[in-house]
Amino acid sequence: MSCTALLLALYPCALQGDLAPTLRAEARVEADVAALEVGEPFTLRLLVRHAQGDAPAIEAAYLEVDPTWAVLGGSERTTLPDPAGEGLAATRASWRVCSLEPGMRELPAPRVTFTQAGGERETCEVVRASVEVQAVLAPGEDEPRPLGGFLGLGPRPQRSIWLRAAPWIAAAALLVASAWVWRARRRRGVRATAAPTPLERLAALEELGLERPEAVVAAHVELARALREHVDGALGESPAGLTDREWSCRLSQRIGAERARPIAELLAACEPVKYGAERPTHWAARERVARARELASAAARAQESAEVAR
Repeated sequence: MSCTALLLALYPCALQGDLAPTLRAEARVEADVAALEVGEPFTLRLLVRHAQGDAPAIEAAYLEVDPTWAVLGGSERTTLPDPAGEGLAATRASWRVCSLEPGMRELPAPRVTFTQAGGERETCEVVRASVEVQAVLAPGEDEPRPLGGFLGLGPRPQRSIWLRAAPWIAAAALLVASAWVWRARRRRGVRATAAPTPLERLAALEELGLERPEAVVAAHVELARALREHVDGALGESPAGLTDREWSCRLSQRIGAERARPIAELLAACEPVKYGAERPTHWAARERVARARELASAAARAQESAEVAR
């Protein structure tokens, strides 16, 4: 029989797997993210596809062979039938790791082995993916800075007499000015500083730094108080002992539910912040302060129009 005829006779058997070499197992590691920063934890997943009945040994200590990778924790492995083929199984395991160096980095991999019939260990090659690790510092920011020069021990340069006497002259001038101001106040008395109006207090809130949570809470308390005082002043009332809800109901009876609705809604939005149930951002706090100023100005204009009409 010729070689060609022999190959044609063996070809169907090769397709059925009688002569085809069988792959013992295949393994790969991949990350749950494509890019991250230095020191940011992520999940490293291992998938081993193998024949059912084989028990692959996974040595996680090989993950820390490279000191630029840190293992933060791991999970138990699981083995389930592989839906990709009959007689196959899939073993999965995962770890929480982080990279200590930036760059396009190949993922670390554990060692995967099988026990052969003779008792020898067979190592399975693990295919490794890569992730992009971004540096936290700007380029060159972590480079050492040059040291400054040492102070010389030579004689200090002599300053002129006017430079040496300047501090004493300034102190004497300050003393004279303080005495003059004290005498002037004693003659005409100290004027009482007028308290800021509610509109001025609302305007001052917009200039404050509201980045800290306690500042945001204080701003909501103050804007609710200033808004109520301004509206009470415009209406000639002072129901100071009422809660925000009671005050809103009374305002609805005084000027009508439609006109009082925007003010009541703003006070209702401030209530959970005042009592610690919500923590809005400083942008939301500034918007509410601006809204309070707008409503206070509108209430003042409406009261002026009503007085002119009367």
